Amino acid sequence: MILALTVCVTGNASALEYSTKRQRPQAAGYREIRDRFVRKDFAAAERLSADYLKSHPAGAERADVLYLQAMSLLELGRVEESKDRLRQIDPSYADIHDIEAESTPVIEPPPPPAERPAPPRPTAEEGGFFTVQVGSFASGNNAADLLNKLRDESYDAYIERPSGKRMYRVRVGRLASREEAAALEARLKKDGYPTRIFP
Repeated sequence: MILALTVCVTGNASALEYSTKRQRPQAAGYREIRDRFVRKDFAAAERLSADYLKSHPAGAERADVLYLQAMSLLELGRVEESKDRLRQIDPSYADIHDIEAESTPVIEPPPPPAERPAPPRPTAEEGGFFTVQVGSFASGNNAADLLNKLRDESYDAYIERPSGKRMYRVRVGRLASREEAAALEARLKKDGYPTRIFP
């Protein structure tokens, strides 16, 4: 609960008014909305999408969330609301007449803006810096989960996949000295991660 203090001033007299307000939980992230949609929990996906759009009216994932909300509404039989969400993504969808709940329209969300590929970075083994490895996985999904967990804890984590190898290495930091790497390794160990310094 949050305690709000409001000061009202009228003429020469002032009065203090106290009120309590419930803190609204943060809106669900895009990943949770997508997961609910994939699991065919359309009611939850629609509700979470609405909350997300209220709290992130100009968010980077707005078009994707609107699309998931439109498809959820369609699955729930709320066709007109679904059309409205599609028109918010692209006004050219105003021509939509024959959407039915049983058939999902073949409308793809707009493609993400094109990014230039970053030039290849040297690996720790090629020299130039030290890094701490906290995991090596055959599954890219497992590596991504660990990456997200580390980033949530404010670590400068990244995934490295050496050419010709099938493993995804989750590493933290690109450090100039072994001493800096050792300090980072100690912090990671304290947080419960297995570690190894490279090179």
